[in-house]
Amino acid sequence: MKGKYHIVVQNNKLHYELDIRRNITIIRGNSATGKTMLIRLLEQAAVFGESSGVEVLCERPCRTLGGSDWHLVLPNIHRSIIFLDEESIFVKSQEFAAAV
Repeated sequence: MKGKYHIVVQNNKLHYELDIRRNITIIRGNSATGKTMLIRLLEQAAVFGESSGVEVLCERPCRTLGGSDWHLVLPNIHRSIIFLDEESIFVKSQEFAAAV
C-alpha cells in the first residue's frame, strides 16, 4: 500500500484518530494506553456493523488480525489496513515475517 491514510475509530465514549503510512500496523506502547481497546473497537465494528455503535472512517477497510488462523486469513485480505496487537504470539514468528 502506498500513501498516507487518516483513520478515525470512535464510539460514544472513545475517539482514536491517527495517520498511518503502512498497510500493517503493529500497535505498541505503554500499558493501559488504549491499544487493546482500539483493537476491540475495530473487531466490534467488523462483527456487528452499525449496531456495534463503533464508527470507523477511512479510505480503506480496516481489519484486525489475530488468533491461530491468521495464516489462513492474511492471504485473503487485500487493499486493507491491518491492525495487530503486539501481544499476538505469531507477530514475532518467522512464518509471519515471511508472510508479510
